[in-house]
This record gives sequence, C-alpha cells and structure tokens, in this order.
Amino acid sequence: MFQIKKSRFMGQREKVITSIKSISDLIEEYPFCVPSYQRPYVWGNEQIYKLLNDIYAAFERNKSEAYFIGTVILYKRTRSGGDETAVYELLDGQQRFTTLWLIAVAFSKTGCNTDLNRFLRFHQNLRIRFSIRNQVEDYFHRLLDEYPASDIASDETVSKDEYLCCIVRAVTSITGWLNEINDESKLQDLGRYIYSQVKFVMNIVPKGTDLNKLFTTINNAGLQLEQSDILKSLLLKRLPSDKLHYSKIWECCEQMNISLEWNAGRLFPTYDFGTLTDQAPSPLANRETSSDLQNKEGMTLCQILHSDNMERTVTLTDMKSFCLQDFKLSDIVSVSGELGGAWIGTNIPSEVCQIYTESEKIKYIQFKVYSDNYHKGIQLRLSQVGNNIEGEIEWAKGSKKRSSKNDQLLHKDWNHLTEEESSKLEDVTPGREGYGLHAFTIHPYIPHLTTEFRETDQTALPSLACRSIISFPSLLILTYRLFRFRNKQEDIEKPLQENSLLEIFKGLVASEEPEKEKAEEVEKFFKLLWTVRWHFDKYIVKWVETEGISELSLIETNISDGNISYTEREKSCMSMLQSMLYFTTNPLLWLTPFICYIIDRGDQETQEKQLSLLESIDNTLSVRQFMNNGLSLQALSWKMLGSSSLKYDFSNDIKTYLESQLGVHFRHYWFQKLEYILWKEMKEAGEYKNDEKFKRYRFISRNSVEHVFPQHHEFNKTTISSDCLDDFGNLALLNVAQNSSYSNQDVGKKKIDFYSKPTYDSLKLKLIYDKEVEYYNENMVYEHRKTMIEKIMQYYTNKAKY
Repeated sequence: MFQIKKSRFMGQREKVITSIKSISDLIEEYPFCVPSYQRPYVWGNEQIYKLLNDIYAAFERNKSEAYFIGTVILYKRTRSGGDETAVYELLDGQQRFTTLWLIAVAFSKTGCNTDLNRFLRFHQNLRIRFSIRNQVEDYFHRLLDEYPASDIASDETVSKDEYLCCIVRAVTSITGWLNEINDESKLQDLGRYIYSQVKFVMNIVPKGTDLNKLFTTINNAGLQLEQSDILKSLLLKRLPSDKLHYSKIWECCEQMNISLEWNAGRLFPTYDFGTLTDQAPSPLANRETSSDLQNKEGMTLCQILHSDNMERTVTLTDMKSFCLQDFKLSDIVSVSGELGGAWIGTNIPSEVCQIYTESEKIKYIQFKVYSDNYHKGIQLRLSQVGNNIEGEIEWAKGSKKRSSKNDQLLHKDWNHLTEEESSKLEDVTPGREGYGLHAFTIHPYIPHLTTEFRETDQTALPSLACRSIISFPSLLILTYRLFRFRNKQEDIEKPLQENSLLEIFKGLVASEEPEKEKAEEVEKFFKLLWTVRWHFDKYIVKWVETEGISELSLIETNISDGNISYTEREKSCMSMLQSMLYFTTNPLLWLTPFICYIIDRGDQETQEKQLSLLESIDNTLSVRQFMNNGLSLQALSWKMLGSSSLKYDFSNDIKTYLESQLGVHFRHYWFQKLEYILWKEMKEAGEYKNDEKFKRYRFISRNSVEHVFPQHHEFNKTTISSDCLDDFGNLALLNVAQNSSYSNQDVGKKKIDFYSKPTYDSLKLKLIYDKEVEYYNENMVYEHRKTMIEKIMQYYTNKAKY
C-alpha cells in the first residue's frame, strides 16, 4: 500500500479523500480511466487465479463478511462540462482494479445476469476507458455487444498486439474459472458477493497534485511495511537474545528466488557447505558475535559494516546530533535501537525500526515502542554531507492517553498518518534525561540482499536464474502449519491466504504463555523455517528460464571449494506431477503433507516412494468434489498429515462425472491430470524417447476448452450432435493462443496444424489425431472418452497406499 506524502505533492490545506468502497458504491458516479503513462495490463494467470480463489474462499466462509482487496489511488480530472463529465484516473492499483472489472466482463459472457452488469458501463461508455489504446476499447465494445469471445480472440489484430493479448487471455481465464463452478445458483450468489462485499480503500488525491512526482514516488517508494516484515518484528520481540542471528535466518529464507545455500554463504560465513544433508544444518553453529566494535583492531566504520558478522552501535544518551565520518548513507540498510529517557523508561529495545529514503542524500529512521499502553516514537534524520553522515533527532512523539490497541499505530509511518490518527499523538520535549533515543545499532551491510546490488551486479548471482512457485508469506504459512502439527495443535482456523498473515500467526505472537516458554516456541519456529526452506529448495520445482523459455524444473545444487552452482535436473515424473499441481491446486494444500513427509523420512525413501506419496496426496485432494463428509480442502490437507491414503473408492464417481456431457463446465483439473497420466505412461513405455516434440512437452497454464469437432464448423457440418459436442471425448484443454489457432476449422485441418507445431499442444489431442479423422464421428468421440476414462481408472486403482 502506498501512503501519500502531503507536503511534497500538494498544498497543506488540501487533503486526500479516503473512503472504503465496494463495486455497488461506484455505479452512479464513477467512470475510470487508465492514463497513457500507466503500464499496460500485465497480470497473468498466477495473479488472476490467486485473486479469484481468495475471493471465492472468503465467499464460501461467510457471505456477509467483507473481503478487502487493497488500495487504489485516483485523480479526479474535471473537464469543461463540470463534475458530470469528470473521470477518475487510476494512478495506483490499476492491475487489480482492472481485473475486478474483467471479472464483471466474464460474468456477462457466461450469461450469468447479476448486478455486476451495472459495473460494465457508465452511461453508454465503458466503465474503464483506456487512454490512447483504441484497440482495447474496440475489443471490449465488441465483446460486450455479444460477439463470441473465442471469435474475437482469434482476430489477427489481437494476436499481433501483446497488450491486447494479455487482456484477452485474462477474460478467457476468468470465464473458464467461472464455468468450472457449473452451478447457476452459486454463480449468482458469487456475483452478488463480489458486487457488494469485495471492498477496497479508495484514495482521491486533490486538485493540483503533481502527478508526475506522485507517480514516480508510487513506483519507487514502497513505504508500507509488508505483513511479513511486521511479523518478523513481533517474533523477534519475543526473543531475549540472538535476535540478529535469528533475523539472518529470516533474511536467508525470505529471498525465495535465490537458494538458501547462496544466501547462507553471505549471511553466515562459517556455514559448512560440506555437511549439507536432509537434516538441514543449523546456521547458528560456530557463529561470532559483537555488539559494539568501534574501530576495534584498527578497522574503519565502513570496514566494520561490510563484515558479515559485525555491527556498530552509536550511543546518543545526551546527544541530539552526531556525525559518522567517512561513511555512505546507502550502507545503512538495517538498524535496531534502544529508547531511553524519563518519558520513555530505562533503555527499552525498539519494537519497530523503519527506514524511509527521501533521496540519495536523506534518510529517516523511526524507532517506536508500545510500552505501558502508550505509543512512543523517535525520528532520526540522516544526511549525506560530503563523505560523512550528519544525524539529528527530528522529533519525539507519544500517545496522549493509554490505548489497548497496540497494533494500530506501531507499524505506520508517523509522518503520514490520517488526521484522526495524528490527533492521538503529541510532541514530546526531551529534557536533561535524554532525547529519547539511547542508542541505535547499524547492522552489517549485506550487499546481495539489497535492491541496488541485485540490479547492478547480476554476475554475483548464480548463473541459473530460478523463481519460486510460492512467495515467502506462503512459506511462512506452510511452516506454521507444520509447527502446529508437531506441537499437537489444531490447524490454522483462517483460510491460507497471505493477506491474513498476521491473523494466522496471532497465536504465536500474542499468547498468554510466560516469556521464557514463548521465546522457546519462537526459536523452534525459526529453526523449523530454516529446515522447511532447505527441503523446499531441494525437493520442489522452480521456474527456470533457459533460452527465453520458462519451465518448471527440479534443481540440483552443486558445491565445490565453497562455490555454488546449479543445474537443471532431467524431466521426471516428480517434476511433471508438481508442474501439473502448480497449475491446478493451491500449493499449500499439497506442500503441507508432502514437505512434512520429506522432512521426516525423505532421505530414507527411494524416489519412487516419494513419487508414490505425492501421487496419493494429489489423488486424495482430487476427489474432494465427490466427498459428502463436509471436509474442506484445507481440512483434508491437514488430515493427510496423519494419514494420506484414501478410505473410499471414488472410481465410479470419477467415471460418472467424466461420462457427463458438461462441455466448458468440466473441471480443468481432470484434463491436466489426464495429461500427467498420459505423459507418465508414454515416458515409461519408452517409445517416445527419440520424439523431439514429446521431449519439449511441458505443463503450461491451460484455461480454454477446445472442441475437437468445432461448435461452429467452418463448412456448417453437423455430423455430431450438440450433446456429443460437449462430451469429454470431444474436448481438450489448451491455452488461449493454442485454442484460437484451431478456431472453427474442420478436424482434418486441425490435425495438420497440430502436427506442424514444435511440440504437442496436448497429449490427449495427440491420441485423437494419431487416428484417421477424415470421417470424425460420434463413435470416435465415445471410444476416445472410454479409453481415457479407463486410463484414469487404472491409475487410481493401481495407486499404492503408503
């Protein structure tokens, strides 16, 4: 979330208008515009599906409870006609907000008539206008005027316009996601929920705001602490000692796109790479500590701060200003502090230390505590003057009266509070007892963790670029589930969503347990986090980019003479199964039981046994739709920590489901699952080992149902009934580009196009096109469906329990 700095961008009398809105609040008076200087719409399926799944989870949990999706910043641009012609420019939050509008578009295309239709237009115009992008507006006008989405997506203009392709893919993905619900009543309820209960914070900046400066600051600032940063502060607060080292464990683990070993090599120089085993060696062994090394052994301050195991404490008890000689402001990236003085108390460690960068030459550091039911804070101003840094305490503030709500102000920037929040604080005038800041500690400069380093020194990173399949907040949630299971506690009550991170961890950071016991629990969590991250890196696929192509692969870590390198493992059933799961299932659902097993028994089992385990986890989750025991997917995932074998035979349910003629309403999961079953069968048979197209086959995001015999045949053939058109045997799952390339062509032409591509779009389609399709008919459809169901049934029946 971005917080606006009033003094820099607007007059002191004008204020940002902030309010909480739902879509229903926007209908009568809010047309929007994406200004020309905004970046294009770039959200992919990962972000889109996450938003949809989070909204759906909130909808399933409590239809009367609001779900917040974030913040938007708007500028009201009034034209010559007055307020009635005003338009609200989207300055920040446009990706998420545009996606919300695209959801309304997709609801319209499914034929589901809800109040979301009112969000599509403002009077006769589109609700959201796209400056200088006429092709986008033309697409939406055509789409909303009842053109079939598939016809428009196949237009040559769309395929050549990268920006428009992103929007077309998004509409198709959302439409496919909605079609999978296949329950008109539930879809209506979901539409009503999105219309009235999905809410966001809307900020309208005042007239006269310097939009160029504001937009630049939005893109460069990042002033708001992430929930994970706040959680780190709360956990470290519980530790009586070793805070720096547990903080380093956290920093090692949070860099999800860089391996744990590489991070550890920088943060823990004594880390023994030679002992890497499935036991995940502790980084706390053989460490050196130092709390105050003021030029010890002739080292300069700069040398101290560039040494990984050293830190520098500056004592300020009776000083308001100070000077650090021969030092760069950019080297101050991590600090802690102690507050002191008559109005503070006796040297209280700062609970929150926030660094704000105003420019290359000015930084602000805020040190805050919540003590005796009062908020207390100090701001330090640091300025680069030549080769030195001049520091000065700018202000000291405290709350006017006691408050039990200790989480409301502690983690906010006190320079940019709302008027109501500011009224709760007052300036404090320090006396002889001190200015409020007893001392602050500058922690070691860790260059590889800074944005500047990552942007300018890519050569220092491992040569193989990898990207994690989950974020760090998700890793924290995964670890906390395992932590609770090991402590014989119940599962997390909240949905497994990143935006609920602080609520999820409330039991660990706000317990009534004595301090010593709580500190031990927090230490155990940090150590388990390290262990989970280590096993995650070793056993879970990552996105790897080679020759411009991104693919999910397992990575091998190679260590020689202290140097780390990575190689991509050969494609295997394990990597393909995890790839399939990535595109079909919430990762936390299958990672929880799988990582638990791997930590406990991973090094004792064969790769075949590990694969069998994950296949069983997947099979159990896949048949949740047929269970009538009321278990949610989250509860089922938790239950598998104790026993993951199926207790019932759902083969008949799967067979009955796939024999239904659901068309676009089939769960996409079953298409992707069949692709894995076919790939494994072809791989083990060995007949495709020299097939280059099979070697290049990989799992991708597929969200568009392809009718082999088209719904609207180019020659108006009607050799297949409407029911047979929607049969599982006549369908395959492709991505938007693949589907549009086949369009409404005859089956024979599609076959030619299919084999002209460098890889197989679908293994299911391959089995169809391997046959003679000149006289493609209903018998061929039903025979193919029968064969595919038999393969699925055999896979489920033969799956070994563990």
